[in-house]
Amino acid sequence: MSNLTFVLSSIRRYSRGLLPLGLLNAVMGALVPFAGIFLPMIALSLLVDGAFMAQIVLYIGGYTLLLVLLHFLNDFSNRAWRFRINDISFGSGMDLRSKNLGCDYSYLEDPKSQNLYTLILQNLSNTRENCYIQVALFGFRLITGVLGFILFSFVLTGLNIWVVLLLTTTAIANYLVSRWANRYEHKNKDNWSPIEKKIAYIIKVTGNYDYGKDLRLYNMKPWFMSIAEGLFKARSDWDNKVQSRFFVSKAVGALTVLVRDGAAYAFLIYMVVQGSVGIAEFILYFGAIAGFSVFVTNMIEGISEIGRSLPYASDMRKYLSGGFPEEPIDPLPATWTESGVAPKIEIKNVSFSYTSEQKILENLSLTINSGEKIALVGINGAGKTTIVKLLCGFLAPSEGEILLDGESIKKYRKADIYALFSAVFQDEFILPLSIAENIAPNIVGDGILDPDDVGDDGNLPADTDDERQTNQPPASLVASLNHAGLWDYISQLPEGINSRMTKKVKDEGVILSGGQNQKLFLARALHKNAPILILDEPTAALDPIAESEIYESYHELTSAKTSIFISHRLASTRFCDKVILLEGGKIIESGTHDELIALGGEYAKMYEIQSHYYREGSPQ
Repeated sequence: MSNLTFVLSSIRRYSRGLLPLGLLNAVMGALVPFAGIFLPMIALSLLVDGAFMAQIVLYIGGYTLLLVLLHFLNDFSNRAWRFRINDISFGSGMDLRSKNLGCDYSYLEDPKSQNLYTLILQNLSNTRENCYIQVALFGFRLITGVLGFILFSFVLTGLNIWVVLLLTTTAIANYLVSRWANRYEHKNKDNWSPIEKKIAYIIKVTGNYDYGKDLRLYNMKPWFMSIAEGLFKARSDWDNKVQSRFFVSKAVGALTVLVRDGAAYAFLIYMVVQGSVGIAEFILYFGAIAGFSVFVTNMIEGISEIGRSLPYASDMRKYLSGGFPEEPIDPLPATWTESGVAPKIEIKNVSFSYTSEQKILENLSLTINSGEKIALVGINGAGKTTIVKLLCGFLAPSEGEILLDGESIKKYRKADIYALFSAVFQDEFILPLSIAENIAPNIVGDGILDPDDVGDDGNLPADTDDERQTNQPPASLVASLNHAGLWDYISQLPEGINSRMTKKVKDEGVILSGGQNQKLFLARALHKNAPILILDEPTAALDPIAESEIYESYHELTSAKTSIFISHRLASTRFCDKVILLEGGKIIESGTHDELIALGGEYAKMYEIQSHYYREGSPQ
């Protein structure tokens, strides 16, 4: 019942007109056939009683008009509420997307949440399986069945109460068998959820032209096809197991209908032969048995299908109710939102693990002073990106704590933590919107602002009232592109900063090179202008010369900012105040670039290897 309440309240939010229209259709669905069974009996009774033609026309005509009105209301309400079915699909999808955008980041990374999300997405994406739509469809069918059951029971009770009991008992048997099949399906849904997840990934990869070059160059088609065939077979095997039980359920249902209706009709014929039922009554009861059978079937099918769908609603409720950020009851004020000055960061004895088998970070301690530039270096898996996720509040330490100006990070609201950081992550995130909107969401401009007024003091200019009134891109946006080294290219495009990106929506969308994408992400981080800048492998797609230019530009631009650089290449470390070398989730070396070179340890070896091939006279 709680699942049903949840679904109905959700449907009401998605489309306020759907429930009353559907209810009207359910009532009409019972009244139309019920009223219809009386017309032949009325006509036959009038003829047998020798009624005048005028009388026959009046009665039959009036009753026919009533039936026409009922049919009209039935057809109108049916079309009207079904027209709103798309509201359910859109609304349920928006609920799910809103949850993903608002939940704690760790919730999205949790394998259990991912499997649950896969199940929900599979259910919602299929109109024939969508739990909301199924509850609406079969819920109204159930209401129709119950009303029809009540109305036709009154009629058939006049024939014999045992006929009603026979029809009802066989219907209950049908329900129990269908319930057995439904329970098997939902009990085993976790078995095919991982398979569905893999199939979705295969479809995504093979349909993404970004991967097309690798797929062809390395002849991956046979490999992908063999994997896909295995996955589809595994999924099909589970589907066959489920459908075989539904086949048994339908077969039992068909057999009971045959026995039920056959016995009822045989009894009715017997009553006619015995003279207990007249011809007019025979026609009425004959139609009533047929109608009663249909409504009982609708009622049982409605209960069965709702019972099948509601467990998926339970999955939806579970997913939507979990993963909310743990906000402090009395949060501390975020001083950086007004001052723009980054707080002192202290990482104290922090450990973190995604699974119990292996710790990504182990008893790590690190202090980052306000305005300090830190380089986190080390091989893959050393824990560099995990530190960033912890600092940004995406993840919480398994042990230890993170302090901001001496206060636990848990005492601040998530939104205030997010406002503290600008970041460029390794993953590409480009929307099929304009370049301006990709850098600063909700900015729409149709002109290009000349960056001549951009200062060289490292501070981005503030947006002016004139720019907002003329709908021009703010100077701060242009400045961020200029500092990222991408403005010269953007300004030459036909639509400039308003050019659409990617070809997923518009065929003429702009496709940037790997290096240009990195510069775009840098411009996005610069435009936010947060007190702390994080660059997680920001120059991975750039050549060494472009990389050096970017870092030199950042060095000037972020003179008053706290900066955290993560890189395999060590070009960023020379101008950093502190270099942290990580290995196995621990800090093994710490100091300035010159200090670590003089130490002659692991950092010095890494730097020697990387710089060797860029020295004049080095062997190529």
